[in-house]
Amino acid sequence: MQDLIKLSQLDTKKIFGLSLCGAQMRARKGRLPGIHAEKHGKNWSYFLWRKKFEKEIGRELTEEDFVERRK
Repeated sequence: MQDLIKLSQLDTKKIFGLSLCGAQMRARKGRLPGIHAEKHGKNWSYFLWRKKFEKEIGRELTEEDFVERRK
């Protein structure tokens, strides 16, 4: 189990009802619970701590909550 998860690894449509871009914009403004947004020069990083986030949403993350990466 991974403790630190990037927002892009999650199915934001399923969890928040938002596209990844929409979730990122809300995270920048501090309006997305459990998500930390950090600016590095011109770029942004979005991540969460799994246990804290699961407590925030009231359930554990499952395989269906993650986006399948294309190879």
